[in-house]
Amino acid sequence: MEHFGSGGSNAPVLLVVGDGDARVQRSVAAPLVADVRRTVPGARVASFGDESALLSRDERTGIILVYPRPLPGQDPYARALPALAKVAARSGETVRVTGRDALQADGGGGGAGVLAVTLFGGVGALIVLLVVFGSALALMPLLIAAASILTTFLIVWGLTGVTDISFIVQYLLALRVVTATTSPSSCP
Repeated sequence: MEHFGSGGSNAPVLLVVGDGDARVQRSVAAPLVADVRRTVPGARVASFGDESALLSRDERTGIILVYPRPLPGQDPYARALPALAKVAARSGETVRVTGRDALQADGGGGGAGVLAVTLFGGVGALIVLLVVFGSALALMPLLIAAASILTTFLIVWGLTGVTDISFIVQYLLALRVVTATTSPSSCP
């Protein structure tokens, strides 16, 4: 990490050059790479200008791989992504910024969150438990589930400081805790 300036599990940010209609000239890569290096100091860059494997067979799309120096924390490319978007905008070419981190930065807010999904499942479980118990005792397993889910999420949050954890784990844990605490075997 110290020697090369990047590495580990951080994925590259991709600058995709070309609109798919006209051929991309290799000479376009050099000014873009120079601008990337000026804008994002310490980044490792590989481009279609130097490596033919990063140019499509029909030469209509070129790729520039950028490995910015990652920042500590949850968002290692927090400064690099906006800077690379500015490079793409001022290039005069058709350039799109993409990659795992760029897509995650753009995709936060379209779907239902973990809380909404968990609440929906909790309401469904409450209806089933009201039918089974026919009284306010139906709330007891749901209260236990709520406490268990919050505790589990706190543990997962603590683990994210030590290791990478997939966002899918949140959904799976919420689903598992709700089903475990509201199943007939957990009822008195």
